[in-house]
Amino acid sequence: MKRSKIVIGILVGIIALASFSVSSSVAWYASSANVGVQYFDVEVSGGPDLKVSIQKDDLSQFGERANASDLDKIDKPFFPVSAMKSDTWMGGEKPVFYDYHGGFGSRSGEPNGMYAAIQGYFSNPIYLLTDADSYVTIDAKSTFVNSLVEANRRAIEAGEIENLAGYSEEVLLERLNSLEKAMRISIYDPEDYVFQYNIFDPHKDGTTLYGGVLDNDKDTYFDTYYGSDDKPRDLIYGEVYHRELAVYGEPLEDKQEAIGELTCFNANRRANTMPFDLEASLSNGLQIAEEPSRLLEECDSDFVSDDPEARSIEVFSSDPTRFAPGSIDEEKLKSKIDTSDTAEYVFAYDGANWNYNEEAVDLSEYGLKANLVSGEALKEGDKLIVTVSKPNPVVIKCYANVPKAIYLSIYLEGWDLDCVNASMGGHFYSNVSFRVISSMNRIYS
Repeated sequence: MKRSKIVIGILVGIIALASFSVSSSVAWYASSANVGVQYFDVEVSGGPDLKVSIQKDDLSQFGERANASDLDKIDKPFFPVSAMKSDTWMGGEKPVFYDYHGGFGSRSGEPNGMYAAIQGYFSNPIYLLTDADSYVTIDAKSTFVNSLVEANRRAIEAGEIENLAGYSEEVLLERLNSLEKAMRISIYDPEDYVFQYNIFDPHKDGTTLYGGVLDNDKDTYFDTYYGSDDKPRDLIYGEVYHRELAVYGEPLEDKQEAIGELTCFNANRRANTMPFDLEASLSNGLQIAEEPSRLLEECDSDFVSDDPEARSIEVFSSDPTRFAPGSIDEEKLKSKIDTSDTAEYVFAYDGANWNYNEEAVDLSEYGLKANLVSGEALKEGDKLIVTVSKPNPVVIKCYANVPKAIYLSIYLEGWDLDCVNASMGGHFYSNVSFRVISSMNRIYS
């Protein structure tokens, strides 16, 4: 069975960022109210299959543990940025993150003040070294970004958290703990154009759009601009294409009060403002980029392929000492079960028949066989397990004794709807681990 297969170096590299603290109240992309870091540390560990270092020139410096004091520390404020517009820097040496200053737009509706952020996030090169050609990936089971609940509780009790909204302590704690939902981890490999850039949202529960209307100047109203007709319209921030196709409603006769909590994403509108209609605009051809984030679980796959549409189909026996799967007719199997996504299918023997989805089946119709290897008969409870795997999205190609550079970044994604004032001030802890998938079969001339 797959779960009994050998995984090479399951914990061969660990990058642990301990006890982050972000404090003060901020509006998204508001550089005048930054999020401070009280404590920041990085630990990089390795193992026998993978050595690590924060430099590449001296191979003797690679080891099972890198000195945390050698890594760049964040000694400036930590505040929300965005990984949008990655096409503007992809292929370069390192990733770029953006923030906005101010809330003004030209008469065409293009917002002013977007700059490459130079602080407020962690982004550092990490060098990997293997003694054999190997495929390395994220170890999803040991990688996370989680809130430090007790640290948040102590901060509240000590009066360290601004509570402008007047929340109860329990509600305030819940809001601080939600900070983890806005955290992102990204891996950038500047040398690999297939597996070059991946963003992970460990708590992903929906789609994050890289654009929309905002209260960026923190006056409780959505920011506006004046078009060529001198009428105020909602200003659309972010990675937006075909702005000329934006659809706006008629000017408001009166002030429009926001429903629910006021945030940078949910604000009032002044009288005479022409409100942005998101659904109508998207139907009209306006485009807002979506964050291409992934779940960490996608890195559980041991299947390596340059083709994202490729699938690995494997069959395992629940008792390989007595019976084993025979050859697989993949075309028959694909006609019976969905092989488009990662999944596990179980065929169980009840003492007389094979069953799938609680119905008796003929294995041959599925292109499957169960061959006895010990001479013993099949028993009730015996199983054939079919696994379908999509390719692992993060495949770092490490060649023997050649340092491999990747950029690890950890940041607050400003377009995440949980990245609002009420979650600022929370403590979080992040751990990023790597594992070796397999050896790389390279043909030498």
